This record gives sequence, C-alpha cells and structure tokens, in this order.
Amino acid sequence: DLYIGTPWIFDTASEARGGPVIWPELAVSRDGIKWHRPFPGQKLIDTGPKNSPDSRQIRMASALVEQDDKILLFYGQTDRAHVVDMRVEIGMATLRLDGFAAMTAAEGEGTVLTKPLQFETGRLFVNADVAPGGYVKAEILDAQGRPRSGYKLSASKEVTGDQLKAFVEWKQKTIITMDKQQSCQIRFILKNAKLYSFAVHRE
Repeated sequence: DLYIGTPWIFDTASEARGGPVIWPELAVSRDGIKWHRPFPGQKLIDTGPKNSPDSRQIRMASALVEQDDKILLFYGQTDRAHVVDMRVEIGMATLRLDGFAAMTAAEGEGTVLTKPLQFETGRLFVNADVAPGGYVKAEILDAQGRPRSGYKLSASKEVTGDQLKAFVEWKQKTIITMDKQQSCQIRFILKNAKLYSFAVHRE
C-alpha cells in the first residue's frame, strides 16, 4: 500500500561549480497523488568520485527490479554536465529487499510502536539487520494498549543476525491469533539493530 518514487534533483548551483548535477532522492505516497520526501537533501544513490562514470549525473530508470533478496536500481550515468551530448551509460545499484529505510537503535534500547492494525491470524516476521550483542523483540498490545497474554515482551524470543524474513516467536506462541473485529498494536524493542519492515503471514 505504498508507492515509491525516485525524483531527480537538478542542482544548477552545483553544476556551475563543476560538481554533481542530477541525482535521485526517495519519495513515497499512499495514493499516487500526494507525495512526501522523507529525507530531503539525502541522495538515494550517491554520485561517484570525481572523473568516475557517474560523478555528475544519475538518472533513475522508471521502474525498480526485484530479484531474489535484492532490489536492482538501474540508471543512466555520466560524468558530464547537463548538455546536449552527455554520453549516458548504464549503471546499477542494489538495495536489500525493502531496504529503503530503517528504524535504527544503537546500544540503548529503542522502541517502535505501530498504529492500530487489523489483520488475520498469522505469523509475524521482520526484515532486520542486528549487530552482535543486539536484538529485536516484540509484544502485541490489545485495543486498550495492554500487552496480550502470551505475547508480552518478557516472553518474546530475540531475533538476531541479518535476516530478511525472521519469524518473531514467544515462549508459548508462534502464531498471533486475531478476531476480524479486533485491532492491535505491535511494540518492537530494538538494540544495536535496524528494522526495515515487518509483515504478518496468514495461517
């Protein structure tokens, strides 16, 4: 339920100084009409060092390609200014699957609380990169914000390592049971970890 955009940023002042000219940033939209740039000024793909093939311009292709555990980002690249003959070549960068952005915590624990969610009974998994000594844990809260029995933080098993699809389990629970009329929230606790995405697989 999210559109991804890669608008080209054209910096005329930088071009005049002989620096980078065009590069992509990240944009997102829920409806394809109203767009938001979550990281304005931060390049999605950085231009290369001086005299490299992509040192001045990176022009994103119109589509992203999902292949196995990566997203392939193809683009036109050149080390020339914005002129008629730019000698554009093909370049490519890669991202981890769903790796556009992450909620990140260092040595001190961080907390991520979702909005109220409604979903069918299923298993919770996370896409996360956890450094040594870190973890991702989760608890399920009911509509009143209280931890549900069996899904409390104290019962959550730690997710560790770099995993695209790590299932979150509790001591006595592997499946989140839900009634269609129920809503819940998920509270994630992170330490030395990056949480890229989560989802519930229906059982």
